Amino acid sequence: MPPDDWSLPTGKCPEENTNKGYISRLTELVNKHYNDPNHNPAIPFVAWGYHGLWHRSFHELIANDAALKLLKVDKALTIDHHEVDWDKGYQLHAHTNGDGSAKELINLVRRLQAEHPRTDHRTTLEHFAYATEAQIKQMKALGMMVSATPYYQYILADIYANQWLGEDRAIKMVPLGTAKKHGLPITLHLNAPMAPLSPLTLAWTAVNRVTINGKKNIAGEKLTVDEALRAITIDAAWTMRREDKIGSIVAGKCRLCYLRARPVSGRP
Repeated sequence: MPPDDWSLPTGKCPEENTNKGYISRLTELVNKHYNDPNHNPAIPFVAWGYHGLWHRSFHELIANDAALKLLKVDKALTIDHHEVDWDKGYQLHAHTNGDGSAKELINLVRRLQAEHPRTDHRTTLEHFAYATEAQIKQMKALGMMVSATPYYQYILADIYANQWLGEDRAIKMVPLGTAKKHGLPITLHLNAPMAPLSPLTLAWTAVNRVTINGKKNIAGEKLTVDEALRAITIDAAWTMRREDKIGSIVAGKCRLCYLRARPVSGRP
């Protein structure tokens, strides 16, 4: 549901450029999906586009309280989808940005593990804008991992300190150092168009923890250069269960990236 007409391999997507129209169209699609006589609970509802109101996929319906209420989507139904995926052996990736949604995911994984235990499930919390140290410990104990967007700290920490989270929490955004301290596996991702299409920019933000206004936030939450490079190479491959094919220079892997300078020399 884009703000202008899109032509995709799957067909044409007509524009919707008002909040009212976007909500109306999204509600229509949700109702059509869940009221289909042949509805299969194992198939989730997915809507994708870019709009001033929302610009995410179906995870917003799962993790966003406002969307749940507006579209009358039952929270229990979304959990049922996860149970089906878990039972089939799929890897779960949940997009969460706050400690509230992190709590929901942790509780879900704890319940799934209690009912249908799995080893090496690699359930991944995506984005990781804010989570508490206690939650990080719980994720580690449950065999979870994090795919973080450190660019959030760079671009959002200052404005969040002033207008939303407060400085005490905003300076702790994307707590990678705490995650590393407790042994939680970490990778980095762009979440484009949130961040530039540049993995080394991600590494730079994770290593330096400086904001767009030049403020330095909690040195203890930084990654080392080596940790950041691993987080965009072999550790990222491990998140996707492709560590045997990409992510490191060993026999049998053929994808290489040539850089003009050594990223481990000079100022990070």
